[in-house]
Amino acid sequence: MRVFTKSGLQIAHNFERIVHGGRGDYIEISAKQIIQTSIYVPEHAEWRFEIEWDEDGKNGKRKWDCYYLEFRSNDISNIMIYLQRRLVGYADYKIHYFYVDPSDVVLKE
Repeated sequence: MRVFTKSGLQIAHNFERIVHGGRGDYIEISAKQIIQTSIYVPEHAEWRFEIEWDEDGKNGKRKWDCYYLEFRSNDISNIMIYLQRRLVGYADYKIHYFYVDPSDVVLKE
């Protein structure tokens, strides 16, 4: 089942499951299923990808204090697609999987 934005951009070749959680339903997509060229990191979310360095300039680490990394679709829909980075108590989200609101997309065979 392919995943498209409502304006017709394919963002995934398939998906894993629908997750029902405390903040609604979300479609779960693996890294192999997402189409990387169909998504981008919006400027306001770039901080989530920054690397934090020790005082001596060594031992860089990503700022994993955030729960997800934000992406947007590369079309007029500009829907939010996020990559889960931490476990949460309100839904069975998996780390390293992408999630999108089902009301933002169209599923096609």
